[in-house]
Amino acid sequence: MSSGGKLNSIHALRGLASFWVCWFHLTRGGEAFPTWGPLRASGSNGWLGVEMFFVISGFIIPYVLHKSRYTLGDFKNFALKRLVRLEPPYLVSIGLILLLNYASTLSSLYKGPPFGVNVPQLLLHLGYLIPFSRYIWINDAFWTLAIEFQYYLLLGLLFPFLMKNRAMGILLTVLLMIAACAIGTDKVVIRWFFLFFMGFLTFRRYAGLDRWPLSLLLLAVGFIGCCYTVGTSAAIAGIFAVWFILFFKYHNFAFEFLGNVSYSLYLIHIPTGGRVINLGSRFAVSELSQVAVVFLALGVSLTCAWLLYRFVEKPAQEWAASIRYR
Repeated sequence: MSSGGKLNSIHALRGLASFWVCWFHLTRGGEAFPTWGPLRASGSNGWLGVEMFFVISGFIIPYVLHKSRYTLGDFKNFALKRLVRLEPPYLVSIGLILLLNYASTLSSLYKGPPFGVNVPQLLLHLGYLIPFSRYIWINDAFWTLAIEFQYYLLLGLLFPFLMKNRAMGILLTVLLMIAACAIGTDKVVIRWFFLFFMGFLTFRRYAGLDRWPLSLLLLAVGFIGCCYTVGTSAAIAGIFAVWFILFFKYHNFAFEFLGNVSYSLYLIHIPTGGRVINLGSRFAVSELSQVAVVFLALGVSLTCAWLLYRFVEKPAQEWAASIRYR
């Protein structure tokens, strides 16, 4: 199930989730294009890739911490590793968005307000604080990064206590469940707790810490809680991710490639592929031409994602790997 230090099922699922979100935005990102019904319908559930990402993080972060014998004293290095791993591609994608926004205004085809940079808005992006301000994300996909960042901080602080003894783990879990059901905003990680919880249960089952009867019972609790807090569709996507992680064993070049570029693809498919869609929609009228524009946008997105991965994300991964826990 693993090769080269990676879990193949996680790697493949990460790639599929990112691809699905990308396809959703390319086919459903605008109301006016594409107009061909079957093409629009093909991406109708792509937003569920986000829910799968939350389950993946719920699995992989505690899995790595457990293998590393993480303690609370390692929190600073843990936070540093996550920042080094994730920030460089994120910051480059922000720069790319600003560049493309400015370049778009130079075109005679551009229709919209003049380009301007709001400094406070950009600064709030650095701390993933946009949800708690009056500003909006410069990339709609960035909202999940704020949820993931909150999750890293929360798990880094709670993981030693969750694993210390069963009674403390149960108490903390129950408190988090109550908070997830009580909080009404989706801007904080607690609202999405049950998806991360299903990933955490998958980690415990994979690591042999829980037997199947207990795992199935708790997964049922997670599924019901997820239905209540974020909806049935999200809960089904979460259970699918659990199955995929535990039982999917097939791996090939496509899964390897998509897994490698998944984060970079998630970051830049809207500013790159979205521009192709925006331009192509002015000329594509027939069904065939609409399909061609969408696939061209996909190709541009994947190419730009590979470039970002190869020259920014991969070096950041290697740098983060050099940071050790005590």
